[in-house]
Amino acid sequence: MSLVLSNVAAIGPWGTRLEGIDLRLSSGAITVITGRGGCGKTLLMNVLGGTATIHRGEIACDSESDPRIVYQSVHPLLPPGESVEAFLRSLDVEVPTHFGLNELTGLTVDCLPARYRRALWLIAAIGRPADVYLFDEPTLGFDREYIKNFSNLLKPLVDNGAAIAIATNDLQLAADTADYGVVLGDGKILIQGRVEELRENINGSGLFSELWKIHCTD
Repeated sequence: MSLVLSNVAAIGPWGTRLEGIDLRLSSGAITVITGRGGCGKTLLMNVLGGTATIHRGEIACDSESDPRIVYQSVHPLLPPGESVEAFLRSLDVEVPTHFGLNELTGLTVDCLPARYRRALWLIAAIGRPADVYLFDEPTLGFDREYIKNFSNLLKPLVDNGAAIAIATNDLQLAADTADYGVVLGDGKILIQGRVEELRENINGSGLFSELWKIHCTD
């Protein structure tokens, strides 16, 4: 199942907007959406997740039934007062041995540091069956071991035919996991395509350093 946006326009908070977005999230593939802060990444994820209203264009899927969508927001909502173990058990998800959560099962979710709350919601999101998975900055503030664990968790979803979109400025995550890349700028798609093609096209163009003020390395 693929999710397709055609000429989509939307307006979000604080002046963010999208204009003329044509995008396909393909079944069995990971698409990374990146760009400078305020370019519209989160707004695009909200559009894909059905939490933002589009003002023009359309969203369609190529299946006969509505797609099941799981959206892991950058600001997860978790039930206060419930233990980590009970929360995962209620979702029929085993307590993970990664991310350090296995050592915190007795704590309540609202007592967890922010990074562990986000990791917990990530595990909960991945544990739910869906056709489309959306992740907004899932690795923000985490080390490379966390990012490696996150990447490994995505593989079974892709193998089962899920379409996955990740909004992130983690270029290493994009290089390690993505099949397709989308670069946003001022609410428009600047460039998109297969990751290996994008790397060839923009490694020498200065686009990365212009967008994120960093140097790209292989």
